[in-house]
Amino acid sequence: MATLKIYRSQAQTGNVQVPQFGQLAIPIEYAQQQGKAISQIGKVYEQFKAEERETINENRASEIKNQINKKIATAYGSVSNLTDLNQAEAIMNQAFEAPDLTSENRQVQKLVKDYLSKKQTSIGLDVFKTVTTNYTNETQTNKSSILSKLAIDRASNDPYVRAVAEKEMDVFFQSKENYRLFGPKGLEKLKLDSELLTKELQVKFRTKNDPMATLASEQEIFTIFGPQKGAAILEEARAKLTANNINERKYLELEHSNTVAQQSTNFTVLADRFVDARNHKDNKDILGELPTFDQLYDYKREGKISEGQYNLLIRVANDESIDTDIELINLINNDLITSKTTADIQQLQEVVNSNDDILKNIDVKDIASFNKIISKLKSDPTKFDEYKEYANILKINMGDIGGAASILFGSGGITNQDKIETATALSQFNQLVLNNYKPQEAYLKVLGTITKEKVPTLDSANFKPVNVRIDNMLEHIKKNPQDAFKSLETDLATKLKNKQITILDFKQDIERLDLLKDVYEVRKKINNDPTFIFQAAGSQGFNFSLGEIKK
Repeated sequence: MATLKIYRSQAQTGNVQVPQFGQLAIPIEYAQQQGKAISQIGKVYEQFKAEERETINENRASEIKNQINKKIATAYGSVSNLTDLNQAEAIMNQAFEAPDLTSENRQVQKLVKDYLSKKQTSIGLDVFKTVTTNYTNETQTNKSSILSKLAIDRASNDPYVRAVAEKEMDVFFQSKENYRLFGPKGLEKLKLDSELLTKELQVKFRTKNDPMATLASEQEIFTIFGPQKGAAILEEARAKLTANNINERKYLELEHSNTVAQQSTNFTVLADRFVDARNHKDNKDILGELPTFDQLYDYKREGKISEGQYNLLIRVANDESIDTDIELINLINNDLITSKTTADIQQLQEVVNSNDDILKNIDVKDIASFNKIISKLKSDPTKFDEYKEYANILKINMGDIGGAASILFGSGGITNQDKIETATALSQFNQLVLNNYKPQEAYLKVLGTITKEKVPTLDSANFKPVNVRIDNMLEHIKKNPQDAFKSLETDLATKLKNKQITILDFKQDIERLDLLKDVYEVRKKINNDPTFIFQAAGSQGFNFSLGEIKK
């Protein structure tokens, strides 16, 4: 086995040379300066760290303060209209409760608590001022309302109400609470204002009941209320006086209208009794219903019938023969047909039932019939336009007495027989309407009774549909009477379906076709000779038309 042999070293220790630092030494002053500099750097660093911590704390405190300010602002807004100080304090105290600061350092806690303390002091004073001001204002408003109510009572026409109000006024102005609330000057002003309000209300009440009395006190009003308010009060009195006069006139007009309407109704009832008696001279029951002369006088004296109606009924009661003025009848019918509103026909009825010339020259049965048709049209205004349409067509067919014919041709071509036939036809038409015939039905029924020369022809513009292109309606119907009307209806329905005409156009043309078909049947019934049925306009008597049924 090999053996590791360690030999002793032969080296010897030499002389060691110690370094000499004397030459490297710095001056003591320099060393001291360097030490100070290093020390100052340390202090600056510590100061910077302290300032940094302070800024961080302030920033954190600001964040918390912002949250607190939001709570305070919400609370302050909710108490700004309150009048109860305790309620306001409770709300604000809840807003000023410190948030949980246990996780914050002592510096942040101190900043937040100091802020809350200062904020609570300043806000608390504002809240106190606001709430107490609200309380004072509300109290003063309520007190003023009490005074206003007392002013109204003091202006009352009831002496007891006035006396009670006067006592309550004395108590109000002697109250120590009110003295503290308003102060001496405020209370005095309040008293003067209340007195002025009482006087103003007294004037208003007087103006309402007697505006002339207010106008008669012009100088006094200017003295009390001054030029501006006095002028306004007097203007109100003048307006009230004018309104009273207008209302009184309207009331009198309405009362007169109601009186005339009632007199017309009463007259019609009495007239019908006399007409029945004429037609049933041997019927004791009907004769027993006739009024006596004494009763007629009482009706007139009590205002149940007019003077003119009374005179006419006296003549009838004496069996005096009264020839109806046909021209006058036709004139009345013409006025009725040309009336535009129910108010117009009401006025026409008043004239007929109060005009002495009319009552002297028209038989009692004709006036009674006229009153009945007027009453029927007034009770159902929806039928008025339809009535006028067919009455006007009939009048034109009969010769347009008093209307277009007189204007176009003068009265020379109109015979007395024409006038009688026109009046008779319109009378029959009215009687049928009174018997609940529709105006169109009544018109067609009258056509069957008049002379054939005056029955309208099939080419009358009154009957031709507007939206059907037929140059010669007579020839169209004559070719195939059975299908002519149906084909025209089909044509109109197709145009409606294709939106070439409106539903209103369709309805109006169907109405014309219906009337045309009815007139065709009337002409057939009168004379089944095709020559007569399809006679053209102008080839017979006085037959023309103006315009169309509806525009």
